[in-house]
Amino acid sequence: MRPVMQIGDVFAERFKVVRVVTLEGGQGAVYAVEDRNTGKVRALKTLPPHMVGTEEARRRFEQEVIAASRVKSSHVVEVFDRGVDARGVPWLLMELLEGMTLHDRVTGQGPFLRGEALTVFRQLGHALERAHEAGVLHLDLKPANVFLARSGGADDGVQVKVLDFGIARLVEAQRTAVQASRGAGTPEWMAPEQ
Repeated sequence: MRPVMQIGDVFAERFKVVRVVTLEGGQGAVYAVEDRNTGKVRALKTLPPHMVGTEEARRRFEQEVIAASRVKSSHVVEVFDRGVDARGVPWLLMELLEGMTLHDRVTGQGPFLRGEALTVFRQLGHALERAHEAGVLHLDLKPANVFLARSGGADDGVQVKVLDFGIARLVEAQRTAVQASRGAGTPEWMAPEQ
């Protein structure tokens, strides 16, 4: 698959593409961009052009912003801004993470040592606890949506970041949305209530 934007392209007259991060996933491409307003390099997620006119895709994209913004945890990817460009393409500006998904880590390097596994699950538990306290159910928590970010701190450890709240549900809306959410997500990783 060829990226929609190339290095050097400017999106929404504000973001200059530094590199393509990923084109995978049904909910959009992710680019490392320089924010011309702040000079900081962030992650920009855009809805794929073929999905811009799809109401369900736009709703999920917006849901991702709302759900992730509600959860106050250092173990959930931080969303800084959002908008729609002049062509009607929705976008999210998020923290740029360096590292790999839990899926890629286990597939490439095998199982964790016991201490490493405890660290990952402790941080993941913190993210889920804060999400549930905020009334957010992720609904697609799988190894590909758990990112192991290099912390860059003195301990040079790993920091878990939960990604992709695109099919999350807000608890107050859960009763009316359960039927609509059936079939959304990755079946073997779906939450029991689905």
